[in-house]
Amino acid sequence: MLNPYTSPIERIWYYALRIICALVLLFLVLPVLVIVPLSFNSGSFLVYPLQGFSLQWYQDFFNSAEWMRALKNSMIVAPAATLLAMGFGTLAAIGLTRGNFPGKA
Repeated sequence: MLNPYTSPIERIWYYALRIICALVLLFLVLPVLVIVPLSFNSGSFLVYPLQGFSLQWYQDFFNSAEWMRALKNSMIVAPAATLLAMGFGTLAAIGLTRGNFPGKA
């Protein structure tokens, strides 16, 4: 909520920031909202309107040995990458908050 004593510039930035954040969120989410329904299309191309409902692409994915190998690899790499990033991020946060170094405010 805006303070009644805010300047006009502060009001503009208050609403501009919210509009920019909403546009960025829309930019990130909209492709998913478009592609997920297309994944159930029975046609060979990604076109609207949908030509029919089918699970053909999911069946092809789960029946492919190559895709299953890639999925297994991703399921192994993802937790390892997550744990590494979390560990390095935690160490960096501790170092930045507790350390004394030139330029620290």
